[in-house]
Amino acid sequence: MIHFGKQQKRREQGFTLIELLVVIAIIALLLSIVVPSLRAAKKHAQNVVCQSNLRQWGLSYMLYTEEWNGYFAPWGGYQVSFMETLRPYYNDIDEMRLCPSAKEVSTANPTSLQPNSFFGYTFNAWQVDPSADWLPDDDSGLGSYGENSWIRSGQPPAYGNINDTWKKMTSIQSRSQTPLLADARWNNAWPNHTHPLPSPAAREEDFYNLSNWHQIECFVMRRHKKGLNVLVADGSVNNWEAEMLWNLNWHRSYQKRGDVNLDWMNSW
Repeated sequence: MIHFGKQQKRREQGFTLIELLVVIAIIALLLSIVVPSLRAAKKHAQNVVCQSNLRQWGLSYMLYTEEWNGYFAPWGGYQVSFMETLRPYYNDIDEMRLCPSAKEVSTANPTSLQPNSFFGYTFNAWQVDPSADWLPDDDSGLGSYGENSWIRSGQPPAYGNINDTWKKMTSIQSRSQTPLLADARWNNAWPNHTHPLPSPAAREEDFYNLSNWHQIECFVMRRHKKGLNVLVADGSVNNWEAEMLWNLNWHRSYQKRGDVNLDWMNSW
């Protein structure tokens, strides 16, 4: 005799082991499809916000130069920080200082200049100790972007020749190829064709540190896709591969370097 009632009772007690394994496998499959899509969507959103930030910085540069007869800010004192120079034109909005892909500060690469000053990384912001004498306040000492120092007027430090500085917006040649501001590991730098090409490095602190902080390595990263976002003098923002940086118009006599291979950076 077949007892249908007992079989039905066992079925009502729950899933069998095989059924549970099937459910788990389906969930795992769905996660393998959905999670990468969510990550890609997050990265895309971060890239969009970063480019929006840089466009607003571009507007701030335009307003500044219009008010000062075309001149960029000079060197000296608080003017060293683009955040302070442009403060009246961006309403001191904190969010504009940070790329959403690099908002947190890492203490792994100290500048050795002040106790709490740290260089940034591809996915970390840079920070200047509030005690630094060139800061008007601590909020302009935290950021994810860096300025092309060749645009400024006045006498530059030993890193640059005054004859190579742009000084005025109207003096810039090839505006679509001349960086003003970009994703960066520090507040500013003086990229020059005379600097040696970077050697492969296993860690970012070996690649960029106090010995070369003012060189092009400040900007060389893969923060967005295969490169970084760059605000140029015509007001547009471009996402360029890191290798492209050696072929931009950094200063008046800059010489392009041709092909540069940075495949070894892909693991960062």
